[in-house]
Amino acid sequence: MGKKVQFDPGAVLDRVISSNEPEDECYLYKLADFKKSGQLVAAFLQNGSKGLEDFVKKLGPLMYWNGKGELITRTEYMRWKFRNNQEEKINVDESGMTQFDPLLSWEDHRAVWKMQYRGSLGESLLHILIMGDSLIHTKIARTVIRHFPQSVIDIIEGEEYHGLTALHLAIAYGNDELAEVIVAAGADVCARATGTFFHPKDQQSNMPAAKTNYEGLAYLGEYPLAWAACLCNETVYNLLIEEGADPDAQDTYGNTVLHMVVIVEQLGMFGYALKHPIKKADHLLRNNQEFTSLTLSCLLGRDTMFQEMLEMSCIEFWRYSNITCCGYPLGALDSIMADGSTNWGSAIMLILNGTKEEHLNMLEGGIIAKLLDEKWSTYAKGFFIKRLAILMLHLLTVSMAVYLRPDFKISLLHGLKAGTGDITAEDISRYCFEIATLLGCVAFIMFQLVSEIKNAGIDCFWRNLKSAPPKFLFVISTFLMLGCIPCRLLQFSSEEKRYRTIEEAFLIFAVPGSWFYLMFFCGAIKLTGPFVTMIFKMVTGDMFTFSIVYTICLLGFSQAFFFIIKSHEDADLYEKYHTTWIGLFHMTLGDYDYEMLGNTPYPKMAKVVFVLFQILIPILLLNMLIAMMGNTYGIVIESAEKEFLKAWAKVIMSLERSVPEATAKEFLEAYSIGLGPSERGVMVIKAKDKTRAAQRKGALTNWKKTGRTIIKYLRKRDISGDDLRREFWVHEEASTPKKKKKTGRGYDIKLNQPKVPPAGGAAAPVPDVKVTGADSALPPIDQTCANGTSNGVCQTVKDVDAMKTPGGGIKTQKKTKQQRREELFKKKRARSALSHKVQSIDMGLYPVDTDSSDEDLFTGNVWWEGATEDTGHRNGGFVPDEPAPTPAPAAEPAPAAAPAPAEAPAPAPASEPAPTEAAPAEEAKPAE
Repeated sequence: MGKKVQFDPGAVLDRVISSNEPEDECYLYKLADFKKSGQLVAAFLQNGSKGLEDFVKKLGPLMYWNGKGELITRTEYMRWKFRNNQEEKINVDESGMTQFDPLLSWEDHRAVWKMQYRGSLGESLLHILIMGDSLIHTKIARTVIRHFPQSVIDIIEGEEYHGLTALHLAIAYGNDELAEVIVAAGADVCARATGTFFHPKDQQSNMPAAKTNYEGLAYLGEYPLAWAACLCNETVYNLLIEEGADPDAQDTYGNTVLHMVVIVEQLGMFGYALKHPIKKADHLLRNNQEFTSLTLSCLLGRDTMFQEMLEMSCIEFWRYSNITCCGYPLGALDSIMADGSTNWGSAIMLILNGTKEEHLNMLEGGIIAKLLDEKWSTYAKGFFIKRLAILMLHLLTVSMAVYLRPDFKISLLHGLKAGTGDITAEDISRYCFEIATLLGCVAFIMFQLVSEIKNAGIDCFWRNLKSAPPKFLFVISTFLMLGCIPCRLLQFSSEEKRYRTIEEAFLIFAVPGSWFYLMFFCGAIKLTGPFVTMIFKMVTGDMFTFSIVYTICLLGFSQAFFFIIKSHEDADLYEKYHTTWIGLFHMTLGDYDYEMLGNTPYPKMAKVVFVLFQILIPILLLNMLIAMMGNTYGIVIESAEKEFLKAWAKVIMSLERSVPEATAKEFLEAYSIGLGPSERGVMVIKAKDKTRAAQRKGALTNWKKTGRTIIKYLRKRDISGDDLRREFWVHEEASTPKKKKKTGRGYDIKLNQPKVPPAGGAAAPVPDVKVTGADSALPPIDQTCANGTSNGVCQTVKDVDAMKTPGGGIKTQKKTKQQRREELFKKKRARSALSHKVQSIDMGLYPVDTDSSDEDLFTGNVWWEGATEDTGHRNGGFVPDEPAPTPAPAAEPAPAAAPAPAEAPAPAPASEPAPTEAAPAEEAKPAE
């Protein structure tokens, strides 16, 4: 298990889709594949629902017991996993497996689709159909479930997507209707998707990170309910809750539904799950890292969710207008627990240890700022002033002891060691200050450090010390000063100078470290707090980056200058390699002798190297360092108020962890109030933007506006509320495709064929047509009028014949721009005329239709303008401008029987004038 196995997410699925490997070819992919094709789709497209039903009924042999299912054993799974193995014996090497391999934690389970017919991912037919994500695939999936309802229990057996069910996929693809069908068929609502693909990225190997950051491509909580919450699907969430799904079920990392919505930042679903009427989620549950949903939001820097979650948990005591008094529980917020111990996983601790900008936003205003202010005024302010006074007294004794030290010619044991002379008043004063300094160091170690270790433990003490660098340096300085005691005693021996050098070396580093402890207290002062933060960021960020590049440059140039200048008479620092570094540092700051380069054995080479050094380091690197520091300064100053709050909070936390648990419990009871038998809280009085009456009025206004909008929309579309509701909730379903005709529409009339005379040679007479009871014949197509002009019928027939398609249909000509403008104008005029008769409420949601626009270029008459009131016709568009002359009846060889008389027309309504001439019944029918 020590071997680290790398994981490539989606590699198997990519290979299957590309179909480059023969091992991925199986009969399942002939039925349906990831390219949205296959025999099932072809059966539906060719034969419709009936053909699909017949095809699905034949799938029984591909399932265990014709769809009833059976248990899959470890042996059955291994046959599928090693199906391409060519060896007679299978050797299972567990060292090459990842921690999520199903063989490591195998349990027999029921399945329907046979393993030998599974795909390369271990998927069944239903999984592929849902991933097809189309109306046709959904139709096929519903058909498969209707005939084989037990197929919904199948999971993907492969390691990458192990445990993924059809319900998971339906939720992931947003197919709510299919998810409801799957649940109704008996799917397990508590199934877990535990494949490698569904874990955080830092956990997808055999050497996972000790503490995960919960970031993953598809880490949604393993359970279908968590998937629905992460994807903000309230419909499926309600469905699963009604079927018995538990929102408090924990996954591999101990995360519940509330933890998951915090990870994916779904604030709306957090409140929905927390206050669900059927099953409320518990916000106090902790995951494997002991984080509640609130503290997890602090760890990940979800500032907006953090503020909203605090407001959801508050208890309102009273309200006056827009001023409210609320109590906020401190269980997950405060660093002091109910028994006085330190809560390292509290919200305030996680915020102070965070490095994101969102962590600073959590400190500014609100409950955290109020909590810090209560801590400061209760106990931290007194501790701060007390320790600052003790530190100033300690620094005074250190300074006096250093200033009164004699030079190297006079012994530090003057007056105490034989042969050093008589003791003086100055020596006595120095001895007193040195003793006071050592007593201060001993008192700091015994009464503060030992007390902190005793109260919080060595682990907590170390974590506290690392979070305060000035205090860490002061502790080192204290031990260096105590190290001067044995050095002073050893000076009574003959090697006085040697031990005096060691003592003074200790003091050289101890004295600056002692003074640097003042930076810890400056962080709690608003004037100097941001600058203390700025110094730490520049030292740990900008200076560290610069030092790495600067060291690399010095390593290269130091060797070049060493062998170039070491032969010079006045080489000084360049005679030895380790002192060459000091010389280059002087050169970086501008301290160099350019004339010396001309007296070296290689003057030209020395000047070239010197120019390169000046360009790279003093000009480039130093200016780059200045620019980096300027950028850091701008960032810190921009958030100076937040940076001060963070530094101030760190001082308070450091002072808090130095007191015993009993004292810390007393402090907790002093700045908090009781909210219950075992729960404490902090009281906050604040002003809200709106009063409760204004909130109710605004809510009522929004409801009225929403109602008017919906009514206007329904009237505009001329539909009912049930129709609109059906559009939102009823999903579109694939219907049986209609067969297309192979030939074009219309009749092959062949109007323009050449005229062929009959066999007798005489042309057949044109048939006579009875018009309004009179005998009249149609004029021949090629007839020419008396004035020599054609009647135009022949040309029209030629035009129609030219529009014929090879299939026998008629192709329409493309409309010109003018024709499209005329059609648009008529539609707009008709819609405008209709809108005057329809009562509606216009709320400005849709553009207002007007009678004039930039496109109204056509000014001709439209069909309704031709309908006059004195014609008596229902449709004036069919009334010609002038009555057409009745053609003369043609001579007939035999008299025809008289036609039946036409029925008398119905009397006209009273509101309309009587027509001057009655229209025949045969002519009235086309007009209707």
